[in-house]
Amino acid sequence: MSIVPAAVAVTLAHDATANPPPPKVVPDPPISAPAKAETPSVVRKHDGICYVFYPAGGTLPSKCPDELATEPLGEAILKNPSGRCQFIPFQSGGPGRNGYADKCPALFDEVAEPGVIPEAATKLLQELAAARQKSDEPWVEPPQPARLDTTQPQQVGCGGCATGGSAPHGAAAVVAGLAVAALRARRRKSTFRRHGEPDRDM
Repeated sequence: MSIVPAAVAVTLAHDATANPPPPKVVPDPPISAPAKAETPSVVRKHDGICYVFYPAGGTLPSKCPDELATEPLGEAILKNPSGRCQFIPFQSGGPGRNGYADKCPALFDEVAEPGVIPEAATKLLQELAAARQKSDEPWVEPPQPARLDTTQPQQVGCGGCATGGSAPHGAAAVVAGLAVAALRARRRKSTFRRHGEPDRDM
């Protein structure tokens, strides 16, 4: 009875490794002007935009070609030295198309101007920033009301913050405990007559 579930679990684990889920976020690369006058060799899909990469160096934002419209984030198209274009998933075994495209997207024919970031690319970045800011607005946390006490507000979901914030309070408690212990010892010592001292009225 236990052999079948174990075999199923092994199969599911293997399938999960072979087919990882699509990435939810693909970090945007730094923008740089093309190093020389040449066509791009790679275009990759990001959140709301694509980026083209040049063989000699340089990365520019671009509108996504139709071939990547329905592909997951991170999917790329590589133009081989032979002139053929092929789909490259973000992760090995991940979702997205594999194999060669029927034809290369038109952007692979556009020759870049060396040392120049085109105005169209700058405008794309501005539009992207505005769109992302607008999409984030509903999720912005409202400002906290005025607080009368001086205690730190509790931070949810920040384990490192909670650990860091509790350290000073713990140290203060230890110092206060040592001070109380020393005071008690001093009082206890003063209530007993030292050897050779006359008795004092209490």
